[in-house]
Amino acid sequence: MSNTYQDLENNFPDSIDNFDKFRDPDIASIPLINQYYTYISQGDLTNAFAILTANPSLKPMVINADNMNQLRDGLISVERYYLNDVQQYLVNIVKYKNEWSSTTGYTKYDVVTYTTSPNSSEVYMGIIENIPLGTVPTNTAYWVPLVIKGDQGEAGLGLSFQGQYNNVTSYPANVAVEYQGSLYGSLQATQGNPPTAGGSNAYWALAWSYQIPNNSVSYAMLTQSLQSTIDDKQDEITSSTNLTVNNLTATTLTGGLTYTTTAPTENNIDGIKLGNMTPK
Repeated sequence: MSNTYQDLENNFPDSIDNFDKFRDPDIASIPLINQYYTYISQGDLTNAFAILTANPSLKPMVINADNMNQLRDGLISVERYYLNDVQQYLVNIVKYKNEWSSTTGYTKYDVVTYTTSPNSSEVYMGIIENIPLGTVPTNTAYWVPLVIKGDQGEAGLGLSFQGQYNNVTSYPANVAVEYQGSLYGSLQATQGNPPTAGGSNAYWALAWSYQIPNNSVSYAMLTQSLQSTIDDKQDEITSSTNLTVNNLTATTLTGGLTYTTTAPTENNIDGIKLGNMTPK
């Protein structure tokens, strides 16, 4: 009986149970087996068990409550162990021993950190009982690494975002700016050298670009239109479809373009009304 499951008549998980291997009766054993079952059928359990005690070789040849209950208890103990105890068992069996020390004794499932280089430490677990004192964790006969270290990757390029490009601002290398709807990264220190729209130059590399649809109207075109054009072309407007201009919604009209009535600014082009213009 185990200390863990005292209501069961087996040893697991404290130790491994020894289950007898069943085998078929031989000719010499059949008379004794028949006598055993005769006593069982008569209710004479004392003489029945006396036959098994005097002839232990018969036990693997007969099926009775004792050997069936041994199998039952073994199955129940395994089910309980995996259902209720395996997680806590792993927590208890695996023990972290901090940084490895040549003067500390270690055993199986002990976990340590070990400095493999001036700037790198790795984690190892013991795989052998009573590891010899001073055995370094890199000795794979006694330790296994818990983390596999891969090759160092290439260094990345960090860009600090500086907002919209300003021609009078001095920019160091490795900063990002927004220019005409695209994002650019500086290749070197620069001032007064704007990015190349839609591409790269000696000072700026295009990092991300917002592509304007072919039927969109550029900001420059909108700002060049006049309010007075609306009055002349109002009667020519007959239908419209939506389009996007620099993240703002405009309307393409049969006779031109129109917007809401707010005043245009650098970041707000609503309100600009176009007459008879062709979008580009």
